[in-house]
Amino acid sequence: MSTITTPLAAARAKFAEYAADRAVRPRAVCAVCGGIVAAGTGVTDGEPTAAALNIDARRRRESLPALHGWTRMHTGCNDPVAVVRTLTGLSVNDTIAQDALWAVQPPRLVGDDGRPLPQVAPVFACRFAELSSASAWAGGAWKHVKETSRDALAEAVRDAEHQRYFDTEAHRCTDGPCGACGVALSRGWRQSPIRWKDGAPAPWCAECAQVADRRPASREILRLRAVALEALSGASGADMSVRYGEHMRLFAELVDPGHPGTAERWEYAADTWAEVRESARLNYPSSLPDGLRQDYQARVNEIRRTAIAEQRALEEAEARQADADRGWPI
Repeated sequence: MSTITTPLAAARAKFAEYAADRAVRPRAVCAVCGGIVAAGTGVTDGEPTAAALNIDARRRRESLPALHGWTRMHTGCNDPVAVVRTLTGLSVNDTIAQDALWAVQPPRLVGDDGRPLPQVAPVFACRFAELSSASAWAGGAWKHVKETSRDALAEAVRDAEHQRYFDTEAHRCTDGPCGACGVALSRGWRQSPIRWKDGAPAPWCAECAQVADRRPASREILRLRAVALEALSGASGADMSVRYGEHMRLFAELVDPGHPGTAERWEYAADTWAEVRESARLNYPSSLPDGLRQDYQARVNEIRRTAIAEQRALEEAEARQADADRGWPI
C-alpha cells in the first residue's frame, strides 16, 4: 500500500525541520563580532555548558539576548579574511589573516604551563569577560572593539606579511651573505658564531643552519669548519674537525668584509671546495644521505679492491725480482 504525502503534511514536516534547526542554532550573540545571530542561521561551534545556560536564563529575565556559551557566530565571522577586512579594511589571504589574529589574541587562553597567554589586543567578543555578565551586553557588531585594537590588528597584519615574506622568499641578510657557503640570498637567515675578518657577525643561511642545529654550539674555528664541511658534503664524523679542520675554509675566512656573496652556495672557491667535498665523502661514505651513500660506498669498495690488487701485483713482482736476483730462473 503506497503512502501519499499531502501538501499539508509536507509543510508540517518542513516546519518541524525549521523548528529543529532553530533549536540547534538559536538566536544568540555572535562570539566573534558581538552582534546578533538570527535563529537558524550562522554557525554553531560546540554546546553551551550548564553554567552558560544559567547565565542565559538570567539574561532572559533582563530581556537580553542569549550568549549560548559563545558557541554561535555569523557565517562571515567564521572567516578570518572577512574579520580582518571588516576591522582594518585590509585584504589579505587566509594564512596572513590567521597569523595576525593569533598575534593579537592567541588561539588558546592558557599555555601548556597553565599560565594565561597574553591577549595583546583581543577583538573577538568571547575574549571579553565583562561581556559575559548577566546584565551587560545587549549585542552590537564590533562595538566592543576599540580603535587601538583595530590599529594593533593592522600592525599584526603587516608583521605577518613581512614574516611570511622572510619565510618564503629568498632575501639578503643585513649581516651579509652566509659566512659558511657564501650564498647571498636565503629564506631563513640565522645568527651564527662565525665572524668576518673585521670581527662583525656573519650569519648562517637556512641550509647551513640546519646542519649547525644538529651539532653542539661552538665558536672554535676547527669545529665551525667541520660544520661547514658537513653542509658542503653531507658527510659527518666524530673526528672530522681534526681530520679536515686544517684543510677546510669558511667563506668568511676567504673574503674581505662587505663581499656581496654568490648566487649559489659554495660558488666562490668552487674547485677547492669540490676537492674537499669529494675527499670527505670518500672517507665517510656510511654517513652520507640515501642516494649518495650507495654510490660512494660502491666507489670506496672499488678503490679498496683496486688497491689490494695493485699491492698483490707489486708483492708478486718484488718476489719474482728477488728470485731473479738469487739466480733462480723465472
